[in-house]
Amino acid sequence: MKKYLALFIAFCLVTLAVPDIYNMLPASLRAEEKRESDVPLYTVECVCGGEKITLPLEEYVCMALNGRGYGDLPAEALKALACIERTRVLAGGAAAIAKDAAVPPNVSSAVRETENLYISYGGAPAETPVHESSHLRTASASEVYGYVVPYLVSVETPEEAPVSEKSFTAAEMAQTLKANGYACDEDLRLNAWLTYVSHTESGRVGAVWLCGNQISGAHLARMLGIGSAAFDITCVDGGFKTVCRGSGDGVGLSVLGASDMAKSGSTFDEILLHYFKGVDILLNNTP
Repeated sequence: MKKYLALFIAFCLVTLAVPDIYNMLPASLRAEEKRESDVPLYTVECVCGGEKITLPLEEYVCMALNGRGYGDLPAEALKALACIERTRVLAGGAAAIAKDAAVPPNVSSAVRETENLYISYGGAPAETPVHESSHLRTASASEVYGYVVPYLVSVETPEEAPVSEKSFTAAEMAQTLKANGYACDEDLRLNAWLTYVSHTESGRVGAVWLCGNQISGAHLARMLGIGSAAFDITCVDGGFKTVCRGSGDGVGLSVLGASDMAKSGSTFDEILLHYFKGVDILLNNTP
């Protein structure tokens, strides 16, 4: 009887000690067990092909990057954009993604090599806007959004932004103005239509005085179908000519600039810290 009682007591002691023994294992062994778990660290609810589904975070990031057409970018630029996609999810901004899009190996590798890394400011996921390209400088949040974001300031960007030109007759410009709710006196001499152009700190058009109307540069760019507020507008041959440099509102990371930085040897964290001033790149451990 004493023998069985001793065995029972020994069994109880071993059972109680198991959690402590596990915690005494090297961290690498405990991490290995977690990696082999079927439960991902973080999951994302998103719309895929019109259906609401749940994906592991890293799988979502792969599909989102691929869906945005970033597959041809250099590896370090891809890694920077992977961190941005992950940050957006953690901030509550998962986007719709394409269904059954085959993810190329370089995209998967970029996501895997930055696994769980995201961009933080003040202990929270940062706001991480992206645009296609800029001319000389990016734009600050204050000049585009009308409010200050400490880490979204105007910075130099090392890229040759694409240039596009458009021409408009006086009649076409008048039609565009009227279609957008602006008055237009077509009897005015053409050189009296365009009276003043102001510029922002980043060199973009702040406002244009056109046919007696004050119009913001960003709004006029949208009205005329040009890609950016970084444009020049002049009266030419009885009409108007615009020369636009870059694409997008100019705030945050420039994809073309990130690509050029990567080609010049910058790492993904150097790229992120260049375009988002004063942020931290942290490891997400939220289940």
